Amino acid sequence: MKVRNYKDLVIWQKAVELAGDIFKITNNFPNSQNYVLV
Repeated sequence: MKVRNYKDLVIWQKAVELAGDIFKITNNFPNSQNYVLV
């Protein structure tokens, strides 16, 4: 399998999926908690 773009990498796709999942989980956190995880 030839990688022509970083978006073709499975690790990239998994990272994007994980970021989306984290956003969904933390989206309903109170505003006071916005930057606590950073």
